[in-house]
This record gives sequence, C-alpha cells and structure tokens, in this order.
Amino acid sequence: MSEPSQVIESPATVPTEAAEVEAAVETVAPAADTKKPAKPRKPPKSKKGPAAELARLGETLAPLSVKNTGQLSELREGFNRLRKSIKGAKGKDGSKDSKDADSSLQDSLSAFYDKLSSKLSDNQKYQKKVQEATAALFETLQKALDEGRSHDALPAWDRIQGNIGNTSGKIHSALLKRAEEFRGPVSELRDWKAFAATQKKKELLEQMKQLAGVKMAPADLNRRINEMHREWKDIRGGNRREDDKLWKQFKKLSDAAAECCKPYLAERKKLMAANLAKREALCTKMEAALKEMTGSGEASAPPPDKAAAEPDKAEPDKAAAEPAPAEPAKVDPGKIQKLIAASEKEWKKHAPVSPAAIKDIRNRFYDSINRLRRLRSDSLKGNTQRKKELVAKAETLAAADDNDKAMDEAKKLQREWKEIGGGNRREDQKLWRAFRTACDKIFAELDAARNEKKEELKRHGEDLSAALEALEALDGLQDEALREKRGEYRDLVGRVKDISGPELRRRHKKESARVAALQRRLEQRFRALPDRRKVLLKQTVEAVAGLLQPAETALLKCKDGDAVAACLEKHKPQLEEARTKLQAPEFEKDGGCQEVLQQRLQHISEAAAPADFASLGEEAVAAIRQLCVELEIRTGADTPDKDQPLRMQLQLERLQEGLGQQDPRDDGEAAFDAELEALCTGPLSPARRKAFGKRLDGLVKRLR
Repeated sequence: MSEPSQVIESPATVPTEAAEVEAAVETVAPAADTKKPAKPRKPPKSKKGPAAELARLGETLAPLSVKNTGQLSELREGFNRLRKSIKGAKGKDGSKDSKDADSSLQDSLSAFYDKLSSKLSDNQKYQKKVQEATAALFETLQKALDEGRSHDALPAWDRIQGNIGNTSGKIHSALLKRAEEFRGPVSELRDWKAFAATQKKKELLEQMKQLAGVKMAPADLNRRINEMHREWKDIRGGNRREDDKLWKQFKKLSDAAAECCKPYLAERKKLMAANLAKREALCTKMEAALKEMTGSGEASAPPPDKAAAEPDKAEPDKAAAEPAPAEPAKVDPGKIQKLIAASEKEWKKHAPVSPAAIKDIRNRFYDSINRLRRLRSDSLKGNTQRKKELVAKAETLAAADDNDKAMDEAKKLQREWKEIGGGNRREDQKLWRAFRTACDKIFAELDAARNEKKEELKRHGEDLSAALEALEALDGLQDEALREKRGEYRDLVGRVKDISGPELRRRHKKESARVAALQRRLEQRFRALPDRRKVLLKQTVEAVAGLLQPAETALLKCKDGDAVAACLEKHKPQLEEARTKLQAPEFEKDGGCQEVLQQRLQHISEAAAPADFASLGEEAVAAIRQLCVELEIRTGADTPDKDQPLRMQLQLERLQEGLGQQDPRDDGEAAFDAELEALCTGPLSPARRKAFGKRLDGLVKRLR
C-alpha cells in the first residue's frame, strides 16, 4: 500500500433540483461582510504519540457532515502533518516490535484516509451545489439592486456571504471575485436603508408625542402603544448611535402615554388571572374525563417543548409518545366529540390569559384535546373493525343452509351492530349497506321458506280437519260396521302421522287433541270388539228379546185373568218362534243367556194373574238398576241420588266379601256382558227399558 499523500478533491458534481439546492444552502449561517473569510484555525498539535493523534482525528471526523467545509479542511491539514511526522520518525528504531507497530499504524492511517477522502469528495460535490445556488443568488441580487428592492437585495447579499464562508479553494476564490462586483452597490443601498429607517423612527417618535394629549379608551390606547412598539421593532437598519438616542426618547414618551392605562392594565391582569384559573379547571376536567375513559392515571400535561405551537390549533403530532388509549369499544366516539366541542368553546370563552402563562396552559389544553381526538379516532377504527367482522359473519350466514338458525344469528348480529356505535362515516355507510344486503338475503330466504312452510301447514291443517271428520264418522258406527272399517281407520292413522308435528299441533291444538282422543277411543273400540261368536250370540239374544218384549208389554197392561189368556193366545206365534230360537247353536257355549231367556219365556207362558206378572216386572227393574249402579262404580261415574243407598250397599258388600278385589274381566268384556244382561232382563215396560237403556249406553261407552 502506498503512503497517504495530499487528498485530491474530485471535480465531479451531482446535478440536483433547484429546491434541493436551495434547502441545502439555507441552512448555512450568514457570515460577516468581509473581503476574505477568516482562515480556519489549525488544531493544536498533540503532544501524544501518532496513534493517539490519529484516534483524536478519527473522533473529530466521525460526527462531521459533508457541509462542514472548514472543519474538514482542518482535518486534512492535521492528517498531512501527522503523515509527515510519521514519515520522518520512520526507521529510527529497527526492532521487530517497532516494525509491527508501524504496520498497525499504517493500517489505521489507510482506514482514516479512506473515510476522510470519502467525506472530502462528498464535500466537493456539496461545494459545487453551493456554487450553483450562489450563482442564482447573484442573479437575484442584481435584479433587486436594479429595481431598488432593499428588502430582497440585503438578505440575498447576506446569504451569498454565508455561502462563500462555507467554501474553499478555487470555488471560494471564484465566489469572492464575483462578490466584489456587488460590494459597492450593496453598501450604498445599506446606507440609504439606514437613512430611511431613521426617518421612520422619527415619524413614530412624533406619533408617540401626539398620543400624550389624545383622549382614548385605555384599551385602545394600550393597543395603539403596543402596535407602535411592534412597528419600531420591525424597522431594520439605521445608525446605531442615533438609534439608541431615538429609542430612549421613544421609550420615555411611551411610558408617559401608558401612565393612564395602569388602572385598566390592573383590571386586565385580574381578568387574565381569573381566565387562567378557569382554563386550568377546564384542563383538570378534561384530564379527569380522559382518566375515566382510558382507565389510566396519567392526565398531566406534556413538557412545554412538545406542546402545541399555535394558541387555537391542536397539533396531533405533538403527543405521539403518549400512552396508548384504552380499548376503543369501551368509549363512545359521539361522547368524546361532544366533550371536545364543549371544551374548545369554553376555552375560547375564557380569554385573554397572561402571556407568561399562556404557553404552559395552552400546551396542557391541546395535549388533552389531542389525546381525546386520538382516543376518538381509535374508537372509530375499533368500531369499524368490529362492523367489518359482523359483515363477514352476516355474509357467511347468508350462504348457510339452515335458515332458522341463520335468522336467529342475524338478529343477534343486528343487536350487536346497534350496540357498537358509530365509525368512520364514509366507510360506515358502505359497511351498513353490505350488512343490510346480507341480512336482507337471509330474511328473504327465510320468508320464502316461511311461506312454503305456511302453505304446507295450511294443507296439513285441511288434511287434519278431513281426518277428524272421518274419525268422527267411524266413531259413530256400530261395532259391526266399525269392524268392517278397520282398514280405512289404519289409512287415516297413517295420514295423520305423516302430517303431524309440533308446529301443526301448536296451530291446531283443538283439532289435534280431538284427533288423538278419537284415535285412543277407536283403538279401544277395536280392541273391545267381540269376536264373531259373541256377535252372533248378541244378535240371537236381541232377536229372542225382541220376540218376548211385545208379549211382556201386553201382559203388564192386563187387568184380569181373561185379558191374560187373550194376550197369550194373541202372541202365541211369537212365543213359539222365540222358543225355537232358544235352541240355536250360539247358546251352546254360553248357557247363561239361554237359561235367563227360557225363564222369561216360561214366566210369560205360565202367567195367570196380572199381579204376579207385575211383581216379576219389579224384580226385573231392581236387577237392571243394580247392573247400572255396578257399572257406575266400575267407571267412576255419578249415580242418581235415589240410587245412592244401593251404591253404598254394593260397595260395602264388595269390601266385606272380596276385600276390594278387582273384577278379572277387562272393560270391553264387562261392557259386552252388561249389554247381554240388559237384553236378557225382563219383563220391563218400554218406558223403563228406554230409560235404563240410555243410562247403560253411556256407561258402556265409557268402558269402551
């Protein structure tokens, strides 16, 4: 590696936009208006060794930017001195350790050289930019001088001087040479501006003298004095010695004119103190509200350097490092907006405030305002996110197959939507349209399904009514006719089973209950239907009883023996037919009915005295009455009052004899036997048979 030599400045330049060049140049501080810039001061020579000196140069180089032309030049000179000193001391010590140290030092020099060369190269490019920007300033200066615009010419000249001071070498010399052309005109312009400034200050001095004798309201007078002070302050240039003399006169006259404003200023001071107290109370109130909303104990104002810069404008970027707000879902954006509006209105109401205190209280107020706005913004974002999730859920439900479940879930989503609150208005409307569309689709499908189900329920209701009529018709049939309708009954039961369901039973409670009751009743009747042998037996008994009944009725009406004989002669053919029927094969396995009917036939045939036959009628009445009471006990039906003693007697006898044992026959068998017994019982008059027959029919139906 070759030894470091004098750093060569690169002539290359990088073209930049005018705005970028302007920004780069504006950061340079104006230098003094001198012909030649002050020569950079050389850094003191270090008494330490080369390694320590090189380390110091490295520490100085590290923080420098490419814009530090003077300091980079000093470092280049220091590096060259260090390089020469190392070269002069080389070879004095020929030991191995010395050679290793030299090698390490050379490596460090090379690394520093690379860094310094890079920054000097970038600095050269920067100086080119400064040269270009300064050329534009020379044109601005020339134009301002030609037009006599001192307020543009003098600032341009100051910036030119600052740019020249931040260059070196050939660029520095070229810029100095060009600046010499403008030095004379600028000096003349500056002298003229100083004269104009002096004249303006004299005019303000005369105006202040006139204020001493003018009658004005204290507030207007104080405002005018302050305006004149600001005008005096804005006047630039002038002879310093004469300016000091004029200022002393102006200040003396100003104090005299302001003497009458002291009472007003004292009252104003009290007002500002009261306004400050009210603004502090407002800030405390806002901080308490923030603490309640966020659940955080931090409600203090930020440091003054991070506060808002303008009195009536909140700056959200000033409190970017504050703690994160609470969960957005827990706060109401509308409530926050109302608090912000009310607070800003009250803040403006309590003005003015002392200039000495305005900064801190303003910073504290706008810190709370900014935190509230961020909290509201976060809440709106959270609400928007939750609504997006609800829209996604609603769209998923719209594609679901289970409409009933989808409707229930959609209703829950609608309630959640109402509870969320507002979000970003534009996005909120878009999300609401999407959510409403999905919900409408769910309910539209549900309405179609409901209508279809409604029509189906209507058809099923009509089918249920038809089935009910058919079952009632079957229940009205006699046993023999009912027996033939068993297949039809089964078809009806199958049809009812197909259409029955919870919704149908809920809508047609009475019809459903009636159908169920008829089904149970008909099932019992079908189970209780006697077999064919019993049916034939009953038909034969009815036929025999029907043949005996006319003769018995006539005998019960006879008054003497001749009438009895005539009656028997009249009904002899019927009695013979009854005698023949009593020999039917149906009685072979049931001799009880045959025996009772034969006994009735014998009583008719042997009847002689009307009184004896009448006594047989009373016995028959007692027998059929007891049969009715026994069935009433079995079914739990009420017994007429006149038969209550008989009922109690029969119940007592059963308890004594059988200790409450139940009849081994089922209800169907008991009903059939009761019908046969009633048919076999006689003689009974037609009126009594009809009365007891009606009573027995009701009891038999209950059994079946």
